[in-house]
Amino acid sequence: MGDPELCGLPLQKKCEEDATQSCHHNGEKAKDRDKEFLSPELYVSVGLGFITGFWGACGILVFKRSWRYAYFRFCNQLYDKIFVAAVVYIVRPIARFRA
Repeated sequence: MGDPELCGLPLQKKCEEDATQSCHHNGEKAKDRDKEFLSPELYVSVGLGFITGFWGACGILVFKRSWRYAYFRFCNQLYDKIFVAAVVYIVRPIARFRA
């Protein structure tokens, strides 16, 4: 049952490489891993993803008039439904309570 070869924190059994390294070196390795994660390639890929997603969604609305009208009509109808729901479920019970 279990894995008898498993070692390292939070277990009591220390790994061979953990026994030879001090805590100070482990802290430096963690900083190095953070630097590797926040590399320039990450920022470039996030920027390209944002640009692609933004222009994929908004670019269609800029160039396709029928889609732009349909999108804003949908937003206007959604706003109207939310407003009516707020009046029906929030304002009307308060008005009944005061009367």
